[in-house]
Amino acid sequence: MSPFTAVAGETGITFTGGFFAPANTIYDYAITYKVTTTDGSLITDGYQSIVGGNFGGTGLVSAGETITDQKGNLLAHWESTLGEPVKSATWAGVNTIFVSKDILIVGGSVGATVSIIHQGFSTTMIPEPASMALLGIGLSGLLSFRRFIKRVSLA
Repeated sequence: MSPFTAVAGETGITFTGGFFAPANTIYDYAITYKVTTTDGSLITDGYQSIVGGNFGGTGLVSAGETITDQKGNLLAHWESTLGEPVKSATWAGVNTIFVSKDILIVGGSVGATVSIIHQGFSTTMIPEPASMALLGIGLSGLLSFRRFIKRVSLA
């Protein structure tokens, strides 16, 4: 696992390594992890792409993913295969998600591999209540000041 830098401005991780199935074998890898924001933002979407190959043979690769919230509610699910576009989904913002990734590699006639899985998430900042209260107080003060100025200039 290494820091995510594939898409500027996106938060995420990249899995790299030897996800491989030799010819005439099937390998199934599972990766699970938890993502939590620490700055008050909410996670609102995610995406995944995979890079690998079947060396010109009959091998297959798929990477399924299930994303749930802290209560176990399903937020997203998709299956990615080699050569497909990036898979993505959006959901109502949450500060913690649980990701379960299932990588299935069928070796086929000459073997198959996954060398990179890009995983990204976007966040949205939610203003804290105290900031909103201060904004409201400031706006009401400006409106009061405006009324005061109008009264003075009419007299």
